[in-house]
Formats: sequence, structure tokens, C-alpha cells
Amino acid sequence: MSSTPVSEFPVISVRLLLVSCLALTACTTEYGRLFPNPPVETRVRECLSGTIPWPDPPRVDTNRFRFAILTDLHFGDPESVALGWFRYQLEQLDIDFVCVLGDITDHGLPAEYEQARRGLDSFGRPCYCAIGNHDLYQSNGWQSFKQTFGPACFSLLIANRLNLIFLDTAEGTLGPTQFEWLETTLETDTSTYRIVLTHFPLYDGFCPTPFRLASPTERYKLQSILARHRVAAFVSGHIHGWRHTTIEGVNHFVAGSMAPGRLDYGTRGFLLFEADRDSLHWARVAYP
Repeated sequence: MSSTPVSEFPVISVRLLLVSCLALTACTTEYGRLFPNPPVETRVRECLSGTIPWPDPPRVDTNRFRFAILTDLHFGDPESVALGWFRYQLEQLDIDFVCVLGDITDHGLPAEYEQARRGLDSFGRPCYCAIGNHDLYQSNGWQSFKQTFGPACFSLLIANRLNLIFLDTAEGTLGPTQFEWLETTLETDTSTYRIVLTHFPLYDGFCPTPFRLASPTERYKLQSILARHRVAAFVSGHIHGWRHTTIEGVNHFVAGSMAPGRLDYGTRGFLLFEADRDSLHWARVAYP
């Protein structure tokens, strides 16, 4: 399998933000509030069992298509998400579909899920969602998520060229079933580009903090899998700020937050990808 580089989009400037204070962190994990929901092993097995239908891939121009990656929208927060600005960007940048990487709701309440559904529907484009820790803050959080957005662990093959692989890390862990599925998916994949999308980052900067995957064993194992299968990018959220680094040829992105009052450092915005027949480009689009 050949390695294909991922280049920065030439027309939009990218701002790499350095942080020097670990006090500027993201939403609290509050693992105790997750326990009433089924654990990740149960959720993943349900997603892979066929009982939750996987979404259909978007219809795109096979010569060139664009997609946006948002994260940490926190519907239900008293501050409103910058949806009007983002809808404008969808049209101006000719974006074909949207990926949302968890913490879609603020407290996992049914009313917040309904608000989130209406908000995502207003984009007028297919939306594909990963699950975050805030989405499980109620005992019926998993039920609400799968009924509103579908599975939390699935893959999308787009234009026979790009494979988007969504993982469930809402509890800061993947679990053995999800690792096995990821390995099998990558081993059998014949697409040119592979991007893994989830909520928790694999790395969180220069020093360890609670805001990354919890297990060192899982982190090392996941990075090994990503590098071995030449995954183009690993994109996450959870930390409310923008980060990009390359490790063993894999681009690691933390896409930041779109919710005002929920950004721990830097500027709000989203990540933009463009795929054509010969290349894959990315750009950070910052909220003004």
C-alpha cells in the first residue's frame, strides 16, 4: 500500500496555536456520570451487529469533493453555536458533507438532542457524527444518540477513494472489540486515503493531561495501527482548541470547538478537507 501525503490547503491560512498552560483545558470528563449508559464494549458490539443501520455515504463529485469537520458544539449551552456563520461557509466553500466529532450536546438531555438535530438538519447536507462524553451525561444518553444520529462506530467509503472511520471514545477508551474491528477494517481497505475520526485525542500536547485517551497501552497500540496502515489523519475534539502535529507520518488534528464560551484557547473554527483524484488537502477555517 503506497503512502500518500496530505498537504495543507493553499488558499486558507492555517494558524497553529501554542499553549503553555495546562490550566487551559477542555470539558471535564466526569466518568461517573457515564456509568448508567452501556459501556463502550456493549455500544460498539451493537453498532457492529447490524441492529443500528449505518448511514449511506454522501453523493459527491468523484473528481473533487470537500467536507468539514466540526467538534464540541455543545447544543444546550446558554451561548449559541455560530451556526449562521458556518452555514454561510458551507455555501461559500462548496462543502459537500459534514462530520461532527462528539459533545454535540452539553448535558445529553433529550431536548438538547432535538435542538442538535434541528441545527444539523439546517446545514442542508449529510452529517455524520461521533459520540462524546457530554452526549452520555444522562442515563438515556446512548439511546438518545443512536436514535438521533445512528451508530457511534462505523465507516464510510466515499467515491471508492476515501474511507472515513468513526470510533467511539466517549469514555476515553476504545476496548478490544473496537480495536479488532479497526484493524480488520484497515487491513481489508483498498482506498487511497484513510481518516480516523473520534472524540478523544490520542495526544494532548507536550505534557500528559486527563484530556486524551486514558490508557497508555491503548495510545501506543492505536498509534502503531495508524502508522502501520498509513492512515492519512487522526482527527479528534474534546480539547477546545486547535492543534496539529505529525507523528510517524500520521497527521494528528484536534479540530477545536465551535461553541462560544466553550473554547479554552485560540479561535473557534472548523477543519476543511478537499479530496481530488490525486491528492488530499486540509485547512483550518477560523471564525472571525
